[in-house]
Amino acid sequence: MNRYEGDTGGEHDSRPPRSTRQMANAGATDSFSLYESAVDEAYRAYERFRRDCPAARSEAFGGHWILTRYANVRAAAKDWSAFSSADGVDLPRQEVRRPSIISSDPPLHEEFRDLFQEILNQKTILALEPYVFTLAHELMDGFAADGSCDLVTQYAEQLPPAVICRIVGLDADLAFEMRDVSIRLGDSFDHPDRFAAAFDEFRAFVLPQIEARRAAPRDDYLTRLATKPFRGAPIPDETIVQMMIGFLLAGHESTTAAMSCVLFHLLSLPERAEAVLQNDRLLSSAIEETLRLNTPFHQFRRKTTCPVEIDGTALPAGADVLLNYAAANRDEDVFTRPGEFLIDRRPNPHLAFGFGIHTCIGAPLARMELRIAIPELLRRFPDLALAREPELTTFEFLGGNLAFIHSLPAVFSQ
Repeated sequence: MNRYEGDTGGEHDSRPPRSTRQMANAGATDSFSLYESAVDEAYRAYERFRRDCPAARSEAFGGHWILTRYANVRAAAKDWSAFSSADGVDLPRQEVRRPSIISSDPPLHEEFRDLFQEILNQKTILALEPYVFTLAHELMDGFAADGSCDLVTQYAEQLPPAVICRIVGLDADLAFEMRDVSIRLGDSFDHPDRFAAAFDEFRAFVLPQIEARRAAPRDDYLTRLATKPFRGAPIPDETIVQMMIGFLLAGHESTTAAMSCVLFHLLSLPERAEAVLQNDRLLSSAIEETLRLNTPFHQFRRKTTCPVEIDGTALPAGADVLLNYAAANRDEDVFTRPGEFLIDRRPNPHLAFGFGIHTCIGAPLARMELRIAIPELLRRFPDLALAREPELTTFEFLGGNLAFIHSLPAVFSQ
Protein backbone atom coordinates (compact mmCIF):
# COMPACT_ATOMS: atom_id res chain seq x y z
CA MET A 1 0.00 0.00 0.00
CA ASN A 2 1.35 3.42 -0.96
CA ARG A 3 1.58 5.91 1.91
CA TYR A 4 1.50 9.68 1.53
CA GLU A 5 2.95 11.74 4.35
CA GLY A 6 5.99 13.94 4.77
CA ASP A 7 7.74 17.13 3.79
CA THR A 8 5.62 19.94 2.41
CA GLY A 9 8.36 21.50 0.35
CA GLY A 10 7.60 25.06 1.48
CA GLU A 11 7.56 27.40 4.48
CA HIS A 12 7.37 25.84 7.92
CA ASP A 13 6.17 27.01 11.31
CA SER A 14 6.98 25.97 14.86
CA ARG A 15 3.80 24.01 15.53
CA PRO A 16 3.92 20.23 15.87
CA PRO A 17 3.23 18.17 12.76
CA ARG A 18 -0.46 17.82 12.07
CA SER A 19 -0.21 14.06 12.45
CA THR A 20 0.32 14.69 16.19
CA ARG A 21 -2.65 17.05 16.52
CA GLN A 22 -6.19 15.99 17.35
CA MET A 23 -7.85 14.33 14.38
CA ALA A 24 -11.53 14.54 15.28
CA ASN A 25 -13.88 13.30 12.55
CA ALA A 26 -10.96 11.93 10.53
CA GLY A 27 -13.18 9.33 8.95
CA ALA A 28 -16.29 11.49 8.79
CA THR A 29 -18.63 11.36 5.83
CA ASP A 30 -19.50 14.62 4.12
CA SER A 31 -21.74 15.62 1.22
CA PHE A 32 -19.52 18.49 0.15
CA SER A 33 -19.64 19.55 -3.50
CA LEU A 34 -18.38 22.69 -5.20
CA TYR A 35 -21.58 22.75 -7.22
CA GLU A 36 -23.55 23.57 -4.07
CA SER A 37 -21.04 25.91 -2.40
CA ALA A 38 -20.11 29.56 -2.61
CA VAL A 39 -16.38 30.17 -2.81
CA ASP A 40 -16.06 31.42 0.77
CA GLU A 41 -18.03 28.41 1.97
CA ALA A 42 -15.72 26.11 0.01
CA TYR A 43 -12.61 27.59 1.62
CA ARG A 44 -14.16 27.14 5.08
CA ALA A 45 -14.81 23.51 4.22
CA TYR A 46 -11.23 23.09 3.01
CA GLU A 47 -9.93 24.43 6.32
CA ARG A 48 -12.07 21.95 8.21
CA PHE A 49 -10.95 19.08 5.99
CA ARG A 50 -7.26 19.96 6.37
CA ARG A 51 -7.67 20.08 10.13
CA ASP A 52 -9.90 17.06 10.70
CA CYS A 53 -9.86 14.77 7.67
CA PRO A 54 -6.59 13.86 5.93
CA ALA A 55 -8.70 12.36 3.17
CA ALA A 56 -12.20 13.80 3.40
CA ARG A 57 -15.01 11.57 2.23
CA SER A 58 -17.96 12.96 0.27
CA GLU A 59 -20.94 10.90 -0.82
CA ALA A 60 -21.73 13.28 -3.68
CA PHE A 61 -21.60 11.80 -7.21
CA GLY A 62 -21.51 8.23 -6.01
CA GLY A 63 -18.82 8.86 -3.40
CA HIS A 64 -15.33 10.28 -3.65
CA TRP A 65 -12.37 11.43 -1.55
CA ILE A 66 -10.95 14.95 -1.32
CA LEU A 67 -7.29 15.66 -0.56
CA THR A 68 -6.74 19.15 0.84
CA ARG A 69 -3.33 19.12 2.54
CA TYR A 70 -0.40 20.42 0.56
CA ALA A 71 1.89 17.45 1.17
CA ASN A 72 -0.79 14.94 0.20
CA VAL A 73 -1.96 16.79 -2.91
CA ARG A 74 1.61 17.33 -4.08
CA ALA A 75 2.58 13.69 -3.50
CA ALA A 76 -0.53 12.35 -5.24
CA ALA A 77 -0.07 14.70 -8.20
CA LYS A 78 3.48 13.43 -8.55
CA ASP A 79 2.52 9.74 -8.39
CA TRP A 80 0.60 9.26 -11.63
CA SER A 81 0.95 5.50 -11.47
CA ALA A 82 -1.13 5.30 -8.26
CA PHE A 83 -3.37 8.28 -9.04
CA SER A 84 -4.32 7.85 -12.68
CA SER A 85 -5.82 10.47 -15.00
CA ALA A 86 -6.74 7.97 -17.72
CA ASP A 87 -10.36 7.73 -16.54
CA GLY A 88 -10.81 11.48 -16.93
CA VAL A 89 -10.35 14.34 -14.47
CA ASP A 90 -13.91 15.62 -14.00
CA LEU A 91 -16.55 14.98 -11.38
CA PRO A 92 -19.27 14.16 -12.17
CA ARG A 93 -17.49 11.85 -14.58
CA GLN A 94 -17.84 12.57 -18.27
CA GLU A 95 -17.34 10.01 -20.99
CA VAL A 96 -13.74 10.17 -22.19
CA ARG A 97 -14.42 9.99 -25.92
CA ARG A 98 -10.73 10.03 -26.73
CA PRO A 99 -7.68 10.45 -24.51
CA SER A 100 -6.21 13.94 -24.18
CA ILE A 101 -3.17 15.47 -22.54
CA ILE A 102 -5.11 15.95 -19.30
CA SER A 103 -6.85 12.56 -19.35
CA SER A 104 -3.93 10.25 -20.05
CA ASP A 105 -0.99 8.65 -18.31
CA PRO A 106 2.49 7.90 -19.69
CA PRO A 107 3.55 6.94 -22.25
CA LEU A 108 0.57 8.44 -24.14
CA HIS A 109 0.73 11.59 -22.03
CA GLU A 110 4.30 12.27 -23.16
CA GLU A 111 3.20 12.06 -26.79
CA PHE A 112 0.46 14.64 -26.21
CA ARG A 113 2.82 16.89 -24.28
CA ASP A 114 5.41 16.76 -27.06
CA LEU A 115 2.73 17.74 -29.57
CA PHE A 116 1.57 20.69 -27.47
CA GLN A 117 5.18 21.67 -26.82
CA GLU A 118 5.69 22.26 -30.53
CA ILE A 119 3.70 25.48 -30.15
CA LEU A 120 3.64 26.20 -26.40
CA ASN A 121 7.36 26.75 -26.13
CA GLN A 122 9.54 29.65 -25.07
CA LYS A 123 10.29 30.76 -28.62
CA THR A 124 6.61 31.02 -29.53
CA ILE A 125 5.69 32.77 -26.29
CA LEU A 126 8.45 35.35 -26.71
CA ALA A 127 7.34 35.98 -30.29
CA LEU A 128 3.79 36.63 -29.04
CA GLU A 129 4.76 39.39 -26.61
CA PRO A 130 4.48 42.29 -29.12
CA TYR A 131 1.04 41.04 -30.16
CA VAL A 132 -0.16 40.90 -26.54
CA PHE A 133 1.15 44.43 -25.99
CA THR A 134 -0.67 45.73 -29.08
CA LEU A 135 -3.85 43.84 -28.27
CA ALA A 136 -3.92 45.19 -24.72
CA HIS A 137 -3.78 48.77 -26.02
CA GLU A 138 -6.41 48.10 -28.67
CA LEU A 139 -8.74 46.88 -25.95
CA MET A 140 -7.96 49.94 -23.82
CA ASP A 141 -8.63 52.18 -26.81
CA GLY A 142 -12.14 50.82 -26.81
CA PHE A 143 -13.01 52.33 -23.43
CA ALA A 144 -10.36 55.01 -22.87
CA ALA A 145 -12.73 57.88 -23.71
CA ASP A 146 -15.45 56.66 -21.36
CA GLY A 147 -13.77 57.31 -18.03
CA SER A 148 -15.04 53.94 -16.81
CA CYS A 149 -14.98 50.30 -17.76
CA ASP A 150 -15.58 46.81 -16.51
CA LEU A 151 -12.13 45.31 -16.14
CA VAL A 152 -13.50 41.77 -16.49
CA THR A 153 -15.90 42.01 -19.42
CA GLN A 154 -13.99 44.68 -21.38
CA TYR A 155 -10.42 43.58 -20.72
CA ALA A 156 -9.71 40.35 -18.86
CA GLU A 157 -12.31 38.37 -20.82
CA GLN A 158 -11.22 39.78 -24.16
CA LEU A 159 -7.46 39.33 -24.26
CA PRO A 160 -6.87 35.59 -23.58
CA PRO A 161 -9.29 34.26 -26.25
CA ALA A 162 -7.67 36.45 -28.90
CA VAL A 163 -4.22 35.21 -27.87
CA ILE A 164 -5.32 31.58 -28.08
CA CYS A 165 -6.75 32.19 -31.56
CA ARG A 166 -3.45 33.71 -32.58
CA ILE A 167 -1.52 30.69 -31.32
CA VAL A 168 -3.55 28.00 -33.04
CA GLY A 169 -4.21 30.00 -36.21
CA LEU A 170 -7.92 30.79 -35.91
CA ASP A 171 -8.98 34.01 -37.59
CA ALA A 172 -9.43 36.86 -35.12
CA ASP A 173 -13.10 37.28 -36.04
CA LEU A 174 -13.73 33.77 -34.70
CA ALA A 175 -12.51 34.62 -31.19
CA PHE A 176 -15.94 35.38 -29.78
CA GLU A 177 -17.60 32.37 -31.42
CA MET A 178 -14.77 30.22 -30.11
CA ARG A 179 -15.23 31.64 -26.63
CA ASP A 180 -18.99 31.08 -26.71
CA VAL A 181 -18.84 27.42 -27.78
CA SER A 182 -16.02 26.83 -25.28
CA ILE A 183 -18.01 28.32 -22.43
CA ARG A 184 -21.11 26.32 -23.30
CA LEU A 185 -19.02 23.16 -23.25
CA GLY A 186 -17.41 24.12 -19.95
CA ASP A 187 -20.76 25.01 -18.41
CA SER A 188 -22.18 21.60 -19.32
CA PHE A 189 -19.72 19.54 -17.28
CA ASP A 190 -22.03 19.26 -14.27
CA HIS A 191 -25.06 18.58 -16.49
CA PRO A 192 -24.56 15.19 -18.17
CA ASP A 193 -27.80 15.66 -20.10
CA ARG A 194 -26.31 18.73 -21.82
CA PHE A 195 -22.71 17.62 -22.15
CA ALA A 196 -23.06 15.49 -25.30
CA ALA A 197 -24.82 18.28 -27.20
CA ALA A 198 -22.29 20.88 -26.06
CA PHE A 199 -19.41 18.61 -27.05
CA ASP A 200 -20.95 18.06 -30.48
CA GLU A 201 -21.34 21.83 -30.91
CA PHE A 202 -17.68 22.35 -30.04
CA ARG A 203 -16.69 19.58 -32.43
CA ALA A 204 -18.81 21.17 -35.17
CA PHE A 205 -16.89 24.41 -34.64
CA VAL A 206 -13.45 22.80 -34.87
CA LEU A 207 -13.91 20.26 -37.69
CA PRO A 208 -14.53 22.82 -40.47
CA GLN A 209 -11.32 24.57 -39.44
CA ILE A 210 -9.43 21.28 -39.82
CA GLU A 211 -11.00 20.61 -43.21
CA ALA A 212 -10.25 24.15 -44.37
CA ARG A 213 -6.57 23.73 -43.50
CA ARG A 214 -6.39 20.51 -45.53
CA ALA A 215 -8.03 22.19 -48.50
CA ALA A 216 -5.88 25.33 -48.25
CA PRO A 217 -2.90 24.90 -45.91
CA ARG A 218 -1.63 27.91 -43.99
CA ASP A 219 1.43 28.59 -41.92
CA ASP A 220 -0.28 27.89 -38.61
CA TYR A 221 -0.57 25.24 -35.93
CA LEU A 222 -3.98 23.98 -37.05
CA THR A 223 -2.51 23.25 -40.46
CA ARG A 224 0.34 21.35 -38.82
CA LEU A 225 -2.14 19.22 -36.86
CA ALA A 226 -4.42 18.66 -39.85
CA THR A 227 -1.82 17.84 -42.49
CA LYS A 228 1.37 16.51 -40.93
CA PRO A 229 1.94 13.15 -39.23
CA PHE A 230 3.08 12.85 -35.66
CA ARG A 231 5.45 9.99 -34.90
CA GLY A 232 4.74 8.43 -38.24
CA ALA A 233 0.95 8.54 -38.26
CA PRO A 234 -1.73 11.11 -39.21
CA ILE A 235 -3.37 12.83 -36.25
CA PRO A 236 -7.05 11.74 -36.05
CA ASP A 237 -9.65 14.48 -36.21
CA GLU A 238 -11.02 13.50 -32.81
CA THR A 239 -7.57 13.92 -31.26
CA ILE A 240 -7.33 17.41 -32.76
CA VAL A 241 -10.76 18.23 -31.32
CA GLN A 242 -9.58 17.13 -27.87
CA MET A 243 -6.45 19.23 -28.25
CA MET A 244 -8.54 22.28 -29.15
CA ILE A 245 -10.57 21.73 -26.00
CA GLY A 246 -7.32 22.03 -24.08
CA PHE A 247 -6.38 25.20 -25.92
CA LEU A 248 -9.71 26.93 -26.28
CA LEU A 249 -11.58 25.85 -23.17
CA ALA A 250 -8.98 25.68 -20.42
CA GLY A 251 -6.47 28.04 -21.98
CA HIS A 252 -8.41 31.27 -21.73
CA GLU A 253 -10.91 31.12 -18.86
CA SER A 254 -8.27 30.36 -16.25
CA THR A 255 -6.16 33.31 -17.45
CA THR A 256 -9.22 35.55 -17.40
CA ALA A 257 -9.97 34.52 -13.81
CA ALA A 258 -6.38 35.10 -12.71
CA MET A 259 -6.13 38.49 -14.42
CA SER A 260 -9.35 39.68 -12.78
CA CYS A 261 -8.15 38.65 -9.34
CA VAL A 262 -4.70 40.23 -9.75
CA LEU A 263 -6.33 43.52 -10.73
CA PHE A 264 -8.67 43.30 -7.77
CA HIS A 265 -5.81 42.80 -5.31
CA LEU A 266 -3.66 45.56 -6.80
CA LEU A 267 -6.45 48.11 -7.02
CA SER A 268 -7.81 47.34 -3.56
CA LEU A 269 -4.77 49.18 -2.19
CA PRO A 270 -3.50 51.83 -4.64
CA GLU A 271 0.02 51.67 -3.22
CA ARG A 272 0.23 48.08 -4.45
CA ALA A 273 -0.43 49.12 -8.04
CA GLU A 274 2.21 51.82 -7.82
CA ALA A 275 4.71 49.43 -6.27
CA VAL A 276 4.45 46.78 -9.00
CA LEU A 277 5.03 49.41 -11.69
CA GLN A 278 8.31 50.28 -10.03
CA ASN A 279 9.45 46.70 -9.51
CA ASP A 280 9.03 43.90 -12.06
CA ARG A 281 9.95 41.32 -9.45
CA LEU A 282 7.14 42.58 -7.22
CA LEU A 283 4.73 42.29 -10.14
CA SER A 284 5.72 38.64 -10.59
CA SER A 285 5.32 38.09 -6.86
CA ALA A 286 1.84 39.64 -6.92
CA ILE A 287 0.83 37.36 -9.79
CA GLU A 288 2.08 34.25 -8.01
CA GLU A 289 0.41 35.27 -4.74
CA THR A 290 -2.89 35.78 -6.52
CA LEU A 291 -2.61 32.36 -8.14
CA ARG A 292 -2.02 30.88 -4.68
CA LEU A 293 -4.74 32.76 -2.83
CA ASN A 294 -7.31 32.74 -5.63
CA THR A 295 -6.48 29.52 -7.46
CA PRO A 296 -8.61 29.52 -10.65
CA PHE A 297 -9.29 25.78 -11.06
CA HIS A 298 -9.77 24.29 -7.63
CA GLN A 299 -9.54 20.55 -8.14
CA PHE A 300 -9.16 17.68 -10.58
CA ARG A 301 -10.09 14.03 -10.24
CA ARG A 302 -7.80 11.01 -10.20
CA LYS A 303 -8.60 7.29 -9.85
CA THR A 304 -6.49 5.11 -7.60
CA THR A 305 -4.92 2.12 -9.32
CA CYS A 306 -3.99 0.41 -6.03
CA PRO A 307 -4.79 0.76 -2.33
CA VAL A 308 -3.22 3.91 -0.87
CA GLU A 309 -2.94 5.36 2.61
CA ILE A 310 -3.30 9.10 3.29
CA ASP A 311 -2.11 10.05 6.78
CA GLY A 312 -3.60 6.88 8.22
CA THR A 313 -6.76 6.82 6.09
CA ALA A 314 -6.99 3.83 3.73
CA LEU A 315 -8.33 4.41 0.23
CA PRO A 316 -9.15 1.39 -1.92
CA ALA A 317 -8.11 0.79 -5.49
CA GLY A 318 -10.58 2.27 -7.95
CA ALA A 319 -11.48 5.22 -5.74
CA ASP A 320 -12.30 8.63 -7.18
CA VAL A 321 -9.99 11.18 -5.54
CA LEU A 322 -10.11 14.94 -5.99
CA LEU A 323 -6.76 16.69 -5.72
CA ASN A 324 -7.77 20.08 -4.36
CA TYR A 325 -5.03 22.51 -5.34
CA ALA A 326 -6.87 25.55 -3.99
CA ALA A 327 -7.09 23.98 -0.53
CA ALA A 328 -3.44 22.95 -0.63
CA ASN A 329 -2.48 26.51 -1.50
CA ARG A 330 -3.87 27.71 1.83
CA ASP A 331 -2.28 25.02 3.97
CA GLU A 332 -1.06 26.65 7.19
CA ASP A 333 1.75 24.11 7.47
CA VAL A 334 3.29 25.53 4.30
CA PHE A 335 2.17 29.15 4.02
CA THR A 336 2.27 31.64 6.89
CA ARG A 337 -0.91 33.74 7.12
CA PRO A 338 -2.39 31.60 4.33
CA GLY A 339 -5.65 33.51 3.99
CA GLU A 340 -3.94 36.85 3.36
CA PHE A 341 -2.57 38.45 0.21
CA LEU A 342 1.13 39.07 0.87
CA ILE A 343 2.48 40.81 -2.20
CA ASP A 344 6.11 39.94 -1.44
CA ARG A 345 5.57 36.35 -0.25
CA ARG A 346 8.70 34.25 -0.71
CA PRO A 347 9.03 31.40 -1.14
CA ASN A 348 5.69 30.69 -2.74
CA PRO A 349 5.61 27.05 -3.87
CA HIS A 350 1.91 27.14 -4.81
CA LEU A 351 0.22 24.40 -6.83
CA ALA A 352 -2.11 26.60 -8.88
CA PHE A 353 -0.77 25.14 -12.12
CA GLY A 354 -0.72 21.61 -10.74
CA PHE A 355 2.32 19.47 -10.07
CA GLY A 356 4.09 16.51 -11.64
CA ILE A 357 3.50 15.40 -15.20
CA HIS A 358 0.19 17.27 -15.39
CA THR A 359 1.64 20.66 -14.51
CA CYS A 360 -0.18 23.05 -16.83
CA ILE A 361 1.75 23.26 -20.09
CA GLY A 362 0.22 26.68 -20.75
CA ALA A 363 1.50 28.23 -17.49
CA PRO A 364 4.32 30.21 -19.17
CA LEU A 365 1.83 31.64 -21.67
CA ALA A 366 -0.58 32.68 -18.92
CA ARG A 367 2.21 34.32 -16.92
CA MET A 368 3.36 36.23 -20.01
CA GLU A 369 -0.14 37.58 -20.66
CA LEU A 370 -0.50 38.69 -17.05
CA ARG A 371 2.97 40.21 -16.97
CA ILE A 372 2.18 42.43 -19.97
CA ALA A 373 -1.55 43.16 -19.74
CA ILE A 374 -1.63 44.22 -16.10
CA PRO A 375 1.17 46.85 -15.97
CA GLU A 376 0.17 48.28 -19.36
CA LEU A 377 -3.33 48.91 -18.00
CA LEU A 378 -1.99 50.50 -14.82
CA ARG A 379 0.44 52.73 -16.74
CA ARG A 380 -2.16 53.91 -19.21
CA PHE A 381 -4.65 54.86 -16.49
CA PRO A 382 -2.57 55.98 -13.49
CA ASP A 383 -5.61 56.85 -11.38
CA LEU A 384 -7.51 53.67 -12.21
CA ALA A 385 -9.69 52.77 -9.23
CA LEU A 386 -12.40 50.27 -8.40
CA ALA A 387 -15.84 51.84 -8.60
CA ARG A 388 -17.25 49.50 -5.97
CA GLU A 389 -16.59 46.20 -4.30
CA PRO A 390 -16.74 43.42 -6.90
CA GLU A 391 -19.43 40.79 -6.98
CA LEU A 392 -18.59 37.74 -4.93
CA THR A 393 -16.40 35.27 -6.72
CA THR A 394 -18.50 32.33 -7.88
CA PHE A 395 -17.89 28.83 -9.14
CA GLU A 396 -18.69 28.10 -12.74
CA PHE A 397 -17.29 26.43 -15.82
CA LEU A 398 -15.95 22.88 -16.00
CA GLY A 399 -18.64 21.68 -13.65
CA GLY A 400 -18.39 24.54 -11.19
CA ASN A 401 -14.65 24.14 -10.71
CA LEU A 402 -13.50 27.63 -11.77
CA ALA A 403 -13.55 30.48 -9.24
CA PHE A 404 -14.43 33.58 -11.21
CA ILE A 405 -15.14 37.30 -10.71
CA HIS A 406 -17.94 38.26 -13.07
CA SER A 407 -17.56 42.02 -12.93
CA LEU A 408 -14.95 44.55 -11.80
CA PRO A 409 -16.22 48.11 -12.48
CA ALA A 410 -13.50 50.75 -12.49
CA VAL A 411 -13.18 54.49 -13.11
CA PHE A 412 -10.32 56.69 -14.31
CA SER A 413 -9.60 60.16 -15.70
CA GLN A 414 -10.39 60.58 -19.38
